[in-house]
Amino acid sequence: MTVFITILLCIILVIGALVVSGMRNEKGNHEKQKEGIKWLHELVLMLSLIQQHRGLTAGYIGGDKRLMPRITKLQTEIEQIQNNIDKHFVWVKTNGFWIGKIDHWLRLKTVKEDKTKEYNFNQHNSFIRNLLHLIEECAEQHHLQEMKCSDDTPANILWQLLLNAGESVGQARAIGTGIAASGSSSSVERIKLHFLQQQLEQFLARNPMPELAPPIEALLACIESQILIEKPSLNATQYFELATKALNKIMDGFKKQLGSLSA
Repeated sequence: MTVFITILLCIILVIGALVVSGMRNEKGNHEKQKEGIKWLHELVLMLSLIQQHRGLTAGYIGGDKRLMPRITKLQTEIEQIQNNIDKHFVWVKTNGFWIGKIDHWLRLKTVKEDKTKEYNFNQHNSFIRNLLHLIEECAEQHHLQEMKCSDDTPANILWQLLLNAGESVGQARAIGTGIAASGSSSSVERIKLHFLQQQLEQFLARNPMPELAPPIEALLACIESQILIEKPSLNATQYFELATKALNKIMDGFKKQLGSLSA
């Protein structure tokens, strides 16, 4: 009888220890997810600013010199958020892209008229591509892929679908702003814009958030009827603002869903 009681007590103690350990792990995981959501907000804000910088510098290099004050202000905002991430986000300090970002940012920041639109576009794209990888890595390191959005869709659609759709809009904004500023388009620019139109049409076909469709459809119509014509009928600022409405709608949807994530 004594042996039985001893065994029973041991079993109870083991079960209790497992329960306590599980509760601690769950709490630790929850805290990690909260931290991940916080830093995803910061990284996506930086992404949005770099995308704006790509579009405005494309317009400047294309010939619209009135954009420089906006570019200068934007560069200050980008450096402020970079410094904030450097100061408070310990995890990112070991990331290869983040370590090398200073030199890359200096190349983006130096806006010269002798740069080609294509060089400027490609340099920004490379930076943004690495930043998107960093965002996905941050989400996975903080176990956000285990969470769900308010409509029960998997959380990973946020960085694997919405942010990529946003980048397609961002690229279309940059190319179109450059075309509108210069008043003409090259065959390469037209091919790239047609490809981005196809990407966005594919996104609309599988879009989990119907409210995103109207501004994207308006942008696609504008590209077709006012940018991809012999003489663009919008100036750089007009087109940039129209494309920004579509991109902001996607980013607002991202932030809304990110704030609704639950285990």
